[in-house]
Amino acid sequence: MYRINGVENHLHILTDINPLLAPIDFMRDVKVSSSLWIKCSNLFPSFRGWAIGYGSFTCSYKDMDRLLVVVSHPRLTPGVIHI
Repeated sequence: MYRINGVENHLHILTDINPLLAPIDFMRDVKVSSSLWIKCSNLFPSFRGWAIGYGSFTCSYKDMDRLLVVVSHPRLTPGVIHI
């Protein structure tokens, strides 16, 4: 995992996964693990669970520097496709 950040209603995760791992399986594991952690920590008492579905995009390693900025500062990059 290179970077994770979020805004009020969604997260941005920049990572690479093994090509043998289906993105749907990766996201299921992220959602299950993070839901358990959030509920056990009581950090966000109003958390009721993640939405159904997810967005997933591929990118080139040559775009990594730009994408790290987008994920780190989502509000500073208007007009950019957020991942």
